[in-house]
Amino acid sequence: MRAVRIDASGGVAVVEMPVPAIGPGEALVRPRVSGICGSDLLDWYARRKAGTILGHELAGEIVAVGEGVTSFSPGDRVVPHHHAPCFACRECQAGQYVHCAEWRSSHLDPGGMAEAVRIPAGNLSRDTHRIPDGVSDEE
Repeated sequence: MRAVRIDASGGVAVVEMPVPAIGPGEALVRPRVSGICGSDLLDWYARRKAGTILGHELAGEIVAVGEGVTSFSPGDRVVPHHHAPCFACRECQAGQYVHCAEWRSSHLDPGGMAEAVRIPAGNLSRDTHRIPDGVSDEE
């Protein structure tokens, strides 16, 4: 599949990479749209993210679900959040989700600017939302 990778200078290139394999509780999404985060345009951020696939703000269609997934099906249009808090730890209870260990360790694989994205089980079950009928992918 094709994906957009950022380099240390902030430049981007379309690269070939394997489609991510999904496991139990996970889903594979075909992005339809992916935003460019303001931080993606910052030099210091680009240097820190060099070698990664851009796009953590996306909307897409589920094309496959892993074993045990019952809340989503292929064909569902979704917005997965790139980080998913546990909602149970002290930090989450205080509303400080960015300090949650689950939030900090979760991410979409590889990123929204790829032809396919794996949504990890925690992200899928805790912070992925269906796009209602009548709402466009861009909205």
